[in-house]
Parts: sequence; C-alpha cells; structure tokens
Amino acid sequence: MRIYFLALTLLALSNLQSQTILLDAKLSAETSTAGQVAIEGYSGPIGPIVPPPTDPESIGVKGIGYTGIRGEARANGGAGVHGKTSRFAGRGIYGESTGPSGFGVFGYANGQSGWGVYGLANGDGEWGGYFSGGKGLLARPRLGVENFNPQYPIHVGTNTNNGNGAHVTNGGTWVNGSSRSFKTNLRKIDGQQLLEELAALDITRWQYRESDEGDHIGPMAEDFYAAFGLGDDKKYISTTDGIGVALAAIQTLYRHILILEKENEKQAGIIDEISYQLKSEKEVR
Repeated sequence: MRIYFLALTLLALSNLQSQTILLDAKLSAETSTAGQVAIEGYSGPIGPIVPPPTDPESIGVKGIGYTGIRGEARANGGAGVHGKTSRFAGRGIYGESTGPSGFGVFGYANGQSGWGVYGLANGDGEWGGYFSGGKGLLARPRLGVENFNPQYPIHVGTNTNNGNGAHVTNGGTWVNGSSRSFKTNLRKIDGQQLLEELAALDITRWQYRESDEGDHIGPMAEDFYAAFGLGDDKKYISTTDGIGVALAAIQTLYRHILILEKENEKQAGIIDEISYQLKSEKEVR
C-alpha cells in the first residue's frame, strides 16, 4: 500500500514538474529521461488488474535507472536491502544480468570489517550462498573457508576442528596442516610390515571416469585402506597419508641399505684377506 500511495505522489509531482510518467495508478510510476528515480510496486491484489503475489511475473519493487534500487543502512546492524522468502524455491533477493560484464547482484564493502554480499542459512539443508553455471565462483585475491582472515589464495580453517589452516600458496602448491601441536595419539610404526604391505599393493595407471584431465598413477583407495587402515573413508586417500606411507617406506629401505653396506664392507674385508693369503702362498712356491 505504501508503494501505491508513492505512485500517487509521483503523479502529483508529474503535474507540476512534467518529470514523472504514470503508467498506471495501480501498477507503477516511472520517471522520464530527465528524471532520476523509477519505481514500480505491487503490494498485493489492490485491483483486478494487479497480478496476485503468487504470479511468477508479479514484482514487489522494481527500479529502472542508472541505479535501479539503492538501499542504505545508517544504523549499526542495519540492512541496506533486506530480502526474505518463506516459500518453496523462493528467492530473498534475485539479481539478473544479461549485459556484458554485468552483475546480477553487486555488493560493495568499504569498511574495516564489512561484507559486500552476506548470505545466512539457519537450516541444516540450506545454503548461505549458491553459485551455479558459467564459471561458478570467483574469489579475489583470497578465499577463506572457515577462516575470517585468509592469508593465502585458498585458506581453510584455523584449528583442528575446521581445517588446521591448510592452504594453497601463491605458487599454486597445496599445503596440509601438520604441526605437532595439531596431533595426538602418536605411535611407532612397523616399517618392515608397512614395506611388505606396500610391495603387495596393486599400483596401476588409470583415468577418472568422465574426466579429460589425463592419466594418473596410484592405488585404489579401497586397497590402500585395507593395507594401512588410514583415514575414515575407503573411497579417498589423503595426500598426508600417501606421503606418510612413502616416507616410512623410504626410511625402512634406507635402514636396509645401511645394513647391506655394512655386510658388503665385511664381505669385502674377508675377500681381501683371502686374496692376500692366496698371493702369499703363490710367492712361497
């Protein structure tokens, strides 16, 4: 109803200034090219020609102009524009762009800790933000996941409950959190048994289904889990676990090499002694 009365006000102004064109007293008010503000409002079934609020074409507020609709909040915690929906598949705020380099919804934050666009979901099955189609989501210069102060291009979490600060470096390298302070229940491993399990592991060359990223080399996650019991999902292999198994195997092999080197030195000494004795006997004859 407020928008309807605003339309009537604009109509009165148009009679005085010739800047407002009233398309329909029950539907909309729009400025001329010399005006500055355009508003089209529907508050429900005011009259028979007004689309009902359940009509997909009905619009609560529509703005046309250099800035179609602008909202400004001057109170702490206020919202410049607030959208709400309680209907199935409803959209609290909907933005659409059909022009090149356009923005369906554009948010700008100029404060110390503001949010350009903020989405909040209260239900377990809801999304604070959903991005689909095109190139998905662009975050520049950094993207924080459970991290309000990201220091890297992608920065995940801050503690043992949300990611331990794992991140992608500026050079494109993925770095896992592995500090001693993150870990508990440390235990020794049987290097020889691990080496035997690794030797028996079937390692093949393969490709991911429905992917064009090329070949990979590695074991099946189910086999890896059966051999080492690492992680909590039989379909995935953590890079930390893969590296850990490889390092443990290298350590075990290194110890074997040291033992073999000592045995070789011992055998070489025996051979030298035998050679010396044979040479001495030959000289005596």
